[in-house]
Amino acid sequence: MIGSLKKKIKSAGTTLYVLGVLFLIYSLFYFFRYREEDTASATIIAYAVVAIIFVLLAVWSDKKPVAAIISGMVLYLLLQILAAIDNPLNLFSGIIFKIIIITCLINGLNSGMEAERIKKQHNL
Repeated sequence: MIGSLKKKIKSAGTTLYVLGVLFLIYSLFYFFRYREEDTASATIIAYAVVAIIFVLLAVWSDKKPVAAIISGMVLYLLLQILAAIDNPLNLFSGIIFKIIIITCLINGLNSGMEAERIKKQHNL
């Protein structure tokens, strides 16, 4: 049972890594496409910082999975809200991908909470 919980937690950690890589790729894409614009540097730096945060959360998820996954989920949802405020159509752009990410994070969170409960019950 704990093995399957750890697998789900690892899946959520992997989701955080994937988010970090995707934000890094997007920052590189943005750099090569919009580097001539005045706001390009700030946008590239912001996406790179978010990418680093997701990678650090993924690393932290090995030690404190519940806290890392909640932090990653809050950050991801906050970014989606900000994107929707900027352009409401962003909310529906890539909706299937967004649902998959949120589902993976929720499953990892549930598994992390269950694993912590089992550890407390068995004094592990």
